[in-house]
Amino acid sequence: MPADILLLFGLSALLSVATASYLARHLSPETDVEPAARRIGHLDGLRGYLAVSVLLHHSAIYVIAALNGGRWATPHPQILNQLGAGAVALFFMVSGTVFYPLVLKGVEADWLGFFVKRFFRIVPLVTISVALVVAVLAATTGSAPGSEDIVPFLTWVSSWAQPPLLGVIEARYLNAQVLWSLQWEWLFYFLLLPFCALLRSLLRAGDLPTLFIPATLLLLSIAGRLLGWEVATMTEATWVNTLPLFAAGMLAFECRSRPAWESRLGGLPSSAVAVTGLVAAALLSHNAYGWSMPLFGFAFITVACGNSFAGLLKSKAALALGELSFSIYLLHGLVLWVGFHGFAPMMGKDASGILLTMPLLAALTVALAYVANRTVERPSMLAGERIAKALARARAATVVNGLARLGS
Repeated sequence: MPADILLLFGLSALLSVATASYLARHLSPETDVEPAARRIGHLDGLRGYLAVSVLLHHSAIYVIAALNGGRWATPHPQILNQLGAGAVALFFMVSGTVFYPLVLKGVEADWLGFFVKRFFRIVPLVTISVALVVAVLAATTGSAPGSEDIVPFLTWVSSWAQPPLLGVIEARYLNAQVLWSLQWEWLFYFLLLPFCALLRSLLRAGDLPTLFIPATLLLLSIAGRLLGWEVATMTEATWVNTLPLFAAGMLAFECRSRPAWESRLGGLPSSAVAVTGLVAAALLSHNAYGWSMPLFGFAFITVACGNSFAGLLKSKAALALGELSFSIYLLHGLVLWVGFHGFAPMMGKDASGILLTMPLLAALTVALAYVANRTVERPSMLAGERIAKALARARAATVVNGLARLGS
């Protein structure tokens, strides 16, 4: 990695943060940024930097392809791949932590409301992102969408797979194939969380500590590995790869729920160990599923316990990036595809021109994510909240009326 390429990667990251910092002036803390009392450690800021990390990972793929005339492929050296693989692994841990409180409520939790809010949180923005992919394909191929594209379109929106769209076999590259991770998120919501809630209810009956829940998941994943059920690549992941990531997130919540553990893990010594581990994992490991997984997990736990890494994760820009992280994740692939396919060919083999495209596209992605957040993401989230509350009120009224009839 020549020094000029490293410099441009840094410039891309700085432009992303600077754009978010500028946009943060237009974000109202009362409505757009999670109140400090409701935050879990510094996960909000972490999510923002993870989204930028995935953006840089896919930028590297496009730069390498543009300079060498190659195709979409895993980038080298290791750190370029870990910008994507490691970041997605940490995203899974975030989900494990954020939704663990639902598990702790057991089977009595408001599961219907949870699923409604998850649907409105994810599906509307995914639908818009897939529609943009279709629009770009139609513009570049001259083909109009037809009835035969309905099923593939809905398959993309469900995130279960990304089959050809408009007859284009490699259409999945337009959004950098990011929907594969959402498939695991849905499985987490519909299968793993209810299973863990049932386990929680059983543990409560036996007066056993909740720490058994993440411990059980880790033991299951270890058993799977011993049986050889693992896959090395991210997009071909199996439950053996993802299960310990969700479990690590749950373990992080358990750690922060114990004041003595939280104090030690949130302190400066733990921060130094975490940073050292992250650097080693990024430089020496190719993915987040092997020996580097515990290093990523420990670093994540320290963040959940309050480590901000010298304030990096609690700045206004970090919180703004966190607010835009889902939009950045879904839209950055399309921005990169349009940018590199539109501008790179005009530059021929001009390496400096191709490389300078990267930071500009990074800033453009953050700006577009802001628009998507304002026009689609936040309104749909608020709609989901209202519908979930209405369903809860209706269910409560039904119970009250039923009890009244029994009493009469």
